[in-house]
Amino acid sequence: MTRRKFFETANKIFGFFLILLGVFTAEDKKKKSAGEKIIIPENLNEGFNFIGNVIVVKQSKTLVAFEARCTHLGCLLNRNTGNKIVCNCHGSEYNINGEAIKGPAVKSLNKLVIHTDKKSKNLYVYV
Repeated sequence: MTRRKFFETANKIFGFFLILLGVFTAEDKKKKSAGEKIIIPENLNEGFNFIGNVIVVKQSKTLVAFEARCTHLGCLLNRNTGNKIVCNCHGSEYNINGEAIKGPAVKSLNKLVIHTDKKSKNLYVYV
């Protein structure tokens, strides 16, 4: 085998593996972006509703969903006092709009998009 032929073959093999790597990386990103589907129950209470990794805030007929993870260190948020969400780990507090109002967290909660299932009419979010 000539030197030229060797490098042509090596480049083809290397290119093939790069394409495979791109395909697997794209599939992995697609899986991560979909996330876990959380169905929002119909009978929500007014105010804060903690549903697994999601906080759904109901005000009159308006629903807003947030990821139930503290933006400080990612602790699960599952408690409120009055009109504030409180982190059990380090005491960060968030208002009804998901904005950090007491540290150590400084960033607002991640807002989630609420979807409607066309067949069942159920509401759901991806986390």
